[in-house]
Amino acid sequence: MKKLTTVIIFVLIISMLTSCNGKTVENENQINTSKSEPVEHILFFFDSGGSSARPYDTEELSDQKVKEELERFKSAVWYPGGKINATKSSATDDTIDVSINGKRYTAEYYETYKPKVLANDKFGDSVKYDVYEYEDVTIERRTQTNQILFFSDSSKKDVSGTIEENRAREIADSVLKSVYGQDADQEYIYTEICDGNPYQNNVIYTKYVWGVPTNDTIVISLNGNGELGYINARMLGAYDDAEKNVTKEEVDNAINYLKERLSENYHIGKIQLIINSNAEYYIEAYVEAKTPDSDMETVYVNIK
Repeated sequence: MKKLTTVIIFVLIISMLTSCNGKTVENENQINTSKSEPVEHILFFFDSGGSSARPYDTEELSDQKVKEELERFKSAVWYPGGKINATKSSATDDTIDVSINGKRYTAEYYETYKPKVLANDKFGDSVKYDVYEYEDVTIERRTQTNQILFFSDSSKKDVSGTIEENRAREIADSVLKSVYGQDADQEYIYTEICDGNPYQNNVIYTKYVWGVPTNDTIVISLNGNGELGYINARMLGAYDDAEKNVTKEEVDNAINYLKERLSENYHIGKIQLIINSNAEYYIEAYVEAKTPDSDMETVYVNIK
């Protein structure tokens, strides 16, 4: 086995660092006891923009090695958003008629694209997305399978009203099964309901790999009347082969290292497995220093 290198990178994040209620989520899991070959570590602290970094505890590594690891990390795209190769395809349906939880939506073809975060050739053509639009409705489907990856009905925004959390969960569960199959709740596990804007009820379902959550989530957003306004599942299927590509031991060891290095001085919040545009797996965690008025930061530990 090649010698593993683990990189931890601190990135100051302005958003997406807290749980839905805006509070740090403490992670009290005990450190796992997996054993493997010794790991060579590289530690970086980033500024808020990620434009500069200060290496830490790298005496045994050459400056060139540190630079290579840093540039590789910075070259990657980490979150959905952004398109490449947006084109018109003659092989795509001109219009689609989609049923979601008993309601039908018709939209016209607009374009086909690949998301930047899944642009690597290792992901293949299965990550091409077809976009359809009509008036207030936008629908994105995976080209090969017609799975819905994104849905928006902007006419349902900013609708006043209130529904109970258990009712929102019931509606979202029905939408999940209507779109992704009756067993979808076995693969995508209910996680939480967040208050939001412009939709009051954002119900989140998460895919797990080796017991660790990923950023392959399905977000179903309902307005105050319980009407569907939004579905976001753009990372759908990105981790289908993850358990073939990384072992449980590798994942556990990366998490253990993160906890061993940081638990004394940092509160450790949400931990998840993430894949970037270079098709590399990392552990990502939100942390906050145990000092007054500290900011939250994001930590990345590479697994391979």
